[in-house]
Amino acid sequence: MKCSVASAGINVAVNFMLIPEYGMVGAAIGTAVSFSSIEVLMTLRAWRKQNMHPFTSMYRRLTFIVILMVGSMLAAKNAHLLTGALWEYATFIVGYFLIVHRAKILNSAEMKMICEIQKNFRYRISLRIPESLKTLAL
Repeated sequence: MKCSVASAGINVAVNFMLIPEYGMVGAAIGTAVSFSSIEVLMTLRAWRKQNMHPFTSMYRRLTFIVILMVGSMLAAKNAHLLTGALWEYATFIVGYFLIVHRAKILNSAEMKMICEIQKNFRYRISLRIPESLKTLAL
């Protein structure tokens, strides 16, 4: 409750500062800041009271990889190497999964889950491909 009250106070203060000058955008920024502040406050409280934190080594590595990938994707976009949102998203997703797989960040249970998803996806696609096309591919 203390974190919620603090977040509400932050929301009111930021809104009073930003809404007169920026209007609706200022209100959106104030709300985003207050939502972020409650998450930070709750995480700090859990860390202080229960010695719990979400910042495992796997989480830190994944965050580092995502930051590097977003930076590289923005650089590629600014250099006009990528044109079109579909290619950008596809490149990001494929690159992300390749890097995560190569870095061996995921544990065995998560890898099993991904393998099951792949099997299920391949099975569903094979049901939709006509038998004549399958024989042509061989």
